Amino acid sequence: MRIKNWLTISLFLVGLGILITVRLAQTTSYEMEVTSSYSKSFVANVSAYSSSPDETDDSPFISADQNRVFKGLIACPRTFEFGTYFLIQGKLYYCGDRFNKRFELLRNKDNMIHLDIWMETKEEAIEFGRQYLIAMPLRKI
Repeated sequence: MRIKNWLTISLFLVGLGILITVRLAQTTSYEMEVTSSYSKSFVANVSAYSSSPDETDDSPFISADQNRVFKGLIACPRTFEFGTYFLIQGKLYYCGDRFNKRFELLRNKDNMIHLDIWMETKEEAIEFGRQYLIAMPLRKI
């Protein structure tokens, strides 16, 4: 498995919150903590997408925050800022993409927060399918 631009993480329990040290490949280190506004985990409606032309706009390998897509990227609702990290099943994901506005309301018809994980191939995305997973939003400090 090729991991490119992936995150290495160390988890530390600090008081009642969680402190996570993150090192992005070829970037600087960040410390992260659960914020007061994001302190609760929730069950999210999680699916996957790829840079397939039928799933993206005219720049399929550029995310909404204007960075190149990478393993660990997710599309999240506009209620979460770019740069918000999510801890999902022990893996850390970076919110750097958005849903097309016309799809955002349709995706939330079940009244759940929807997260969309970027995958390298459409086949991987289809195999992932739709899952209901516990997600915990985190932010840079």
